[in-house]
Amino acid sequence: LGNTSRDSYCGVFAGLGQAYHRVPALRSEVTVALYKETLNRVPFLKNREPTFVTNMVTKFVPLHVLGGELVVREGEVGMNLFFLFNGKIESVYRERKLKYMVPGSYFGDVAVLLTERHLVSFRAHGICDLYILSKSDLEYALQHFPNYTLEMRELAVTRLAMLNEDIEMSQGR
Repeated sequence: LGNTSRDSYCGVFAGLGQAYHRVPALRSEVTVALYKETLNRVPFLKNREPTFVTNMVTKFVPLHVLGGELVVREGEVGMNLFFLFNGKIESVYRERKLKYMVPGSYFGDVAVLLTERHLVSFRAHGICDLYILSKSDLEYALQHFPNYTLEMRELAVTRLAMLNEDIEMSQGR
């Protein structure tokens, strides 16, 4: 088998790492495979053309937050979509907890897609791993897949109505 030293193995893995970064198709396939289970829980990514999903996922930026940290503050302009991969996020309206989000949940779509400011804050309930997709990356992906734009906006309108109901209930209305 030849030289099986630790250095040989490290050289092989270093070569794979270089290939990973040089071959965009490989990087895309690996990225989608890593997130597949969670992506299938996101309605506007489930059962979509692989190219659309790949365009979105390869633009994800990781974000690690600690318990109690605000991810989004009520009233801020929506510039990102957030996808929760690990942990729990709570939505908060004027310091009243509304709901908990679990892995596979996403938020920020109402502000980004409907050009609204965030109506509620989102705070980490313990350590959380999220991925961020910027508004500009989302818009770029939607330019190439315009048939998904209306669906995503309709879903955001529905989620806005549900959010407004949660807010009203928190105020005892």
